[in-house]
Amino acid sequence: MFNYDGESDYSAYVVEIFDRFKQGEVKDHHVELKEWPEMNHVEARILDCAAELDPEPFALLSSFQANHAGYLDATVAAFDREILFYVAYRAYIQSCCDAGLSFCYPQVSATSKSVRCDGTFDIALAHKRCVDRRPVVLNDFRITGSERIFVVSGPNNGGKTTFARTFGQLHFLRAP
Repeated sequence: MFNYDGESDYSAYVVEIFDRFKQGEVKDHHVELKEWPEMNHVEARILDCAAELDPEPFALLSSFQANHAGYLDATVAAFDREILFYVAYRAYIQSCCDAGLSFCYPQVSATSKSVRCDGTFDIALAHKRCVDRRPVVLNDFRITGSERIFVVSGPNNGGKTTFARTFGQLHFLRAP
């Protein structure tokens, strides 16, 4: 705790004073706390003031940080970044899984350039439709042998862009 030089705690008194101004239900003004480590200028100034009140814990923390600045292993740091993506991705696709859509790990080959997908879909569109409890259109496609190109045609709003996004997502999200 911070040293307040023996000052009294007036918080209960302040709450009691303002209780008389209550006029029924009010709008909830709570804000969600951010989950990133950076501070804004107001938070930094508050910490500066707290450090002036009781500098010893802040000096110890600063010394600890200086003594252990190079502690984090590169592999651990990479894992930390990658696991955040994985956890966010799992949470994002959960509504699709709950709606019965399936996800899998692709099989990547060093010898074959064939591509085959059964029941694939645009993840972003599927997520939106599953949240809205609407059906998702699935696509199958295959590229084999010397084939290296798709020609996608059809009417406006027929799914050409959605198919292109799906194809891009499949390649972007594949295992390295």
